[in-house]
Amino acid sequence: MATMVHKRPLAEQIAFPGLVEHYMSRIWQFDGEINAVVESSACVPEVPFPDNQTSPRSLEGLPFLVKDNVDVEGFHTVCGGLEFVGNPPADKDSKHVAILRQLGAIPIGKTNIPYLGQDVQTFNEVYGRTCNPHNLELSAGGSSGGSAAAVAAGMAAFATGSDWAGSLRIPAAFCGVSSLRASRGRMGYEEDDGIIPPFPGHVKSLTGGVLVTGILAKTVTDLKFVMDAVFPLIQGEELQDKRLTSSTDSNTVGVWTSFSGVPLDDRIRNAMEAIPRLLESTQISDNVPRLVACLTSGPSLGMVRLNKALRAFTEGLNFGDKKMTSKLKQTFDEATNTQREEEDIVDAFFSETRFAALITPVCAILPHEHNFDHRPYLVNGKEVPYWRALTGYVTPFSVTGNPVVTMPLGVIDGKPLGIQVVGRRQQDEELLKICTLLEHQLGPIPNLVQHT
Repeated sequence: MATMVHKRPLAEQIAFPGLVEHYMSRIWQFDGEINAVVESSACVPEVPFPDNQTSPRSLEGLPFLVKDNVDVEGFHTVCGGLEFVGNPPADKDSKHVAILRQLGAIPIGKTNIPYLGQDVQTFNEVYGRTCNPHNLELSAGGSSGGSAAAVAAGMAAFATGSDWAGSLRIPAAFCGVSSLRASRGRMGYEEDDGIIPPFPGHVKSLTGGVLVTGILAKTVTDLKFVMDAVFPLIQGEELQDKRLTSSTDSNTVGVWTSFSGVPLDDRIRNAMEAIPRLLESTQISDNVPRLVACLTSGPSLGMVRLNKALRAFTEGLNFGDKKMTSKLKQTFDEATNTQREEEDIVDAFFSETRFAALITPVCAILPHEHNFDHRPYLVNGKEVPYWRALTGYVTPFSVTGNPVVTMPLGVIDGKPLGIQVVGRRQQDEELLKICTLLEHQLGPIPNLVQHT
């Protein structure tokens, strides 16, 4: 068994012998300090081959981890809540876990989340805090922080997560891995899909269409490999959003760092403003399309209006409460009531600019020290509230339903820097192709994780 098989692209790990044991050994050896995995088992029955199939399935033998707000047959779903401790294991898989099993992937454990997924850090009274594998004193982000940390530390081939207000994107950026928040309707779910939220006693409209499931992987190449297998099996879903936006043959991506009312660490701004130069100076072989980036400080009045309209969504949220508050639901409803108008603004922006994608920051700050009491942050010497600093750049695209890939850009002062790449609605496959090309041109980031 090759000891470094977890470093290989996922396409090279298919049907590799001893893969479950390899990843399980890494969990046992390295997760004590990181605390990303809350339950694991190597004794997971595999879905048998169909009788008429002789070749390996698309994800054959790939071990994956599942965020602990999602049901996996034989595992407990605790959601970081003391009230769920002692409940029996799930008796069936959630829909998307079942799809991954059908493709040959093997769930080997559950990953840590904040209580009921209600924070963008990962800590709870049951399992404690999850640390960033790049630096244990730093947050892994949340609420999919356990999944992101586990993938970064090589504890699974990939992991699942979910995203409402950045819960895939923030941990992916903080841990230096990649994630996909799919277009609305592509990876959404219903109340009986074995996923929390919605919570018992809460209406589905609280999350309706804005919260989606997703995948985290070490690279965009690996992310695309998984999603290329998954998407054909969910094409039969009735899309909540049937208005498809057109694809584009443009080779230009926009870089935008000027969200109204949301500050940005100067170090992040400087790194992002270098993206056009990085792409222009990259030598690309003749048979690979070239992407060109351009900076834009004010893409359109509509996009500025969008950001201003959604600032209320990141202010006044009190996720620390044990229950969803009436103020949260009121704030959420006010944002989603204008959803169609905001979608039209973003669609018009892509149509006017002909951008293939738009690159924006993920957070106003770099990965931060653990901050469980939600103290404000200093950004360029000015105090910024917790939620605005962490979610001000991600929530607009939660409401509009655009697909978003988060991917590493580099390392600043020993901390990973991630970017979110926003695509045209329902053009998820196109976005993944664009981001694979971006990854090829920008190159890998330094690996700071000790145990890889």
